[in-house]
Amino acid sequence: MGRTALGALVTGARSRSLALIDRCHRARSVPDRFRLRFAVGACFLGLALAAATLVVAVAEGDPVTAVVNGVFLGLLLVQLGAIRLGAPSSVIMWTILGTVASYFLAMSLGTSELRPDHPLLFLLLPLAARAFEEPTSSDAGPVRYLRAPLLALASAIVLGVFVIVAHEAGLTFGQPVPEAQPWTHYADFFLFTVAASGLVIIHDLSERESQLELRQLRRLLRVCAWCKKVHDRDEWVSFEHYLSEHKAQDLTHGICPTCLAEVRGRTAATRS
Repeated sequence: MGRTALGALVTGARSRSLALIDRCHRARSVPDRFRLRFAVGACFLGLALAAATLVVAVAEGDPVTAVVNGVFLGLLLVQLGAIRLGAPSSVIMWTILGTVASYFLAMSLGTSELRPDHPLLFLLLPLAARAFEEPTSSDAGPVRYLRAPLLALASAIVLGVFVIVAHEAGLTFGQPVPEAQPWTHYADFFLFTVAASGLVIIHDLSERESQLELRQLRRLLRVCAWCKKVHDRDEWVSFEHYLSEHKAQDLTHGICPTCLAEVRGRTAATRS
């Protein structure tokens, strides 16, 4: 397959994915569209991974994991329904993170023995939170966009420690660890890799489209029809001020020949 054909294939897949994602939300503003695009994409990814994990659990004879993944599938469908009905993106972000955290917690406490990879699953929480809070405008402050990832990181540490302590104290569902088949190790590694890389790809897809929309919006200036001031960053400023802020050059004043002739005409009429 040639490079041109491959590029056309990737572009087509990207367009179809965005069209499918955009049919699942009702966001109006660019920041909301970014967050809800990522939320919808993450839900689709979670549905695929949960279904695959459910199949692996049934093959291993692990009823607890099968039930947990079945419940997780249902909760993700509820999240998609809430997004379609117009739930705020700020609420959806935390409900999805809470759903994922509860899923990891249930998976980690499902067996009487601690699997070393289970506490590490919580590290996906700050990754997802950081992706949700990606800045989408040039004037966004960094503190706002660090709040959610830091809170998710703190929650991941607390939950990871809780899982380890719970296993040491025997506070689990008591289900014995099923005898793993050799192929299941490859399946677990594959699913975790897809989860981590899938979040990055979905974030990149959402962020690129949102940045394109922002660039298009910045080309449209709101100009007062009376005083000709420009709306910029929630305030009305003079056109000269706007240009000095957004162009890498200073301004000076002059007068065009038409205006010069009008001024001279008015001056002559006043003197006469």
